[in-house]
Amino acid sequence: MIGNDLVDLAAAKAQSNWKRSGWLNKIFTAQEQDQILQAPAPDRMVWHQWSRKEAAYKAHQRVYNHIPIFNPIQIDTTVPTFVKIGTDVYHTTTTHHKNHIHSTAIITTETAAISQLLFKRTDSDYKTMLLSKLAKAFTVNASQLLLVKNKKEIPQLVCQTTNQFIPLSISHHGAYVACVWMLPNSLS
Repeated sequence: MIGNDLVDLAAAKAQSNWKRSGWLNKIFTAQEQDQILQAPAPDRMVWHQWSRKEAAYKAHQRVYNHIPIFNPIQIDTTVPTFVKIGTDVYHTTTTHHKNHIHSTAIITTETAAISQLLFKRTDSDYKTMLLSKLAKAFTVNASQLLLVKNKKEIPQLVCQTTNQFIPLSISHHGAYVACVWMLPNSLS
């Protein structure tokens, strides 16, 4: 199962003061805090670790079909490229761009390929843009696609003509939107 998270660095700076007293203690273990504070760019490391936690949490939620309860202190990011939640381990890939950070996570028992979209939104209606881009990726008409959430609020893409459900993970923050899914590459 998959998850992803995206941090718009300008929005994060405007919305969150990670340096305020107690903030790091709520989110990160002592070892993670040491990694952040010793990093050459602590601001980026905060959001790097945050996005890995969020991406793994979303994948974990999908694996177990949990009701969303995010407890970041229980998600261990101390090992590069792996995140541990309880006894489960997720492989993460994090990409740093000038203005944003994007992480994907997949449980280590999965071997399927991940496809992704990442784009800057031009207005507040990112879902229409996302459906249009997904339609191009799956080579179908956008009117055939529908974004829905299951009872646990986990998003899925539905192709109405084939009644096919594709699990996907959507993240949006500030000016950016990201979406990841596991194959299939077509809805035919």
